[in-house]
Amino acid sequence: MGIGIDLQSYDSDIFFASYAQDGPSANFSLDIVQYSDSPDFPDPNASVWLCSEIPSDESPAGGNTTGLCDETLDALWVKQGSQVDFQERQQTLHEITRFLFDNAYWIGLWQDPDLFGFSDRMTGVKMSGATPFFNITEWDVTQ
Repeated sequence: MGIGIDLQSYDSDIFFASYAQDGPSANFSLDIVQYSDSPDFPDPNASVWLCSEIPSDESPAGGNTTGLCDETLDALWVKQGSQVDFQERQQTLHEITRFLFDNAYWIGLWQDPDLFGFSDRMTGVKMSGATPFFNITEWDVTQ
């Protein structure tokens, strides 16, 4: 296909530097980036997709470092951010996921699940779909 690749690795403070700091992940100097981060709980991080969050000289703190601006996707993110009914919001998030997939805006190279394991000596642990640490003050360890 004639596609070349130049693999580059950066220290995290350089790679994730802001647009104002000329960070390669924020200044659009890279064609493809790959990294793993923690998911936002309980909501998805919509700022990385919003048109209004694209960093620029006028708005260097923007969180959309892909530079992608799709008005349909933008409207879906804004819509889900104002929905309070669980079923409606879930449907909108499913629409967002389908839209991202159909347009190949996001192509995961691997599955990066969050897996948690606890010793059977631990008590008071309750797992939640929002965050596994919501009741951490109730955790204890038995002998």
